[in-house]
Amino acid sequence: MILRLRQEYLDYFHLRLNWLRICRRLPLNVKVKWSASFAGKNIFIGDFTKIEDFVYLSTGISPSENINIGKHCRIQRGVQIYTWNGSVTIGNHCSINANSIIYGTGGVKIGDFVRIAANASIIASMHRIERTDIPIKSQGYTAEGIEIGDDVWVGAGVCILDGVKIGS
Repeated sequence: MILRLRQEYLDYFHLRLNWLRICRRLPLNVKVKWSASFAGKNIFIGDFTKIEDFVYLSTGISPSENINIGKHCRIQRGVQIYTWNGSVTIGNHCSINANSIIYGTGGVKIGDFVRIAANASIIASMHRIERTDIPIKSQGYTAEGIEIGDDVWVGAGVCILDGVKIGS
């Protein structure tokens, strides 16, 4: 019991320390709530962007795994963005609303002035399902990426899967 509590405290300490490392290099006009969490180093946030409560941004250790959020964006409460061997680029003047999830395995590029409503899922990878004689988990996955053009509205609860390109 004591060891588990100690490990939970250390995990929390490392998240807070990473929060400080990321935030100290941000422009002073960027607002990041204390309850937001960052895992990884390759996270870049543009001027006048607001990161709300309980947002989680996670990158791997590879330099190609990064999250780039443009200027004047708003990332709402509960949003989760993971690179998972890919990258996520969000343009300027975008909003990502509550509880949306972005997995950047194959790369996700979101243009300027994009609005993503609550509970949307953007997943840039997909399980292979060609064979029926072996389990899906053993067939690997594809990771073609997702592109969303400028001035797009993604409605509430929408799921965008690997390989999709949405024009402006």
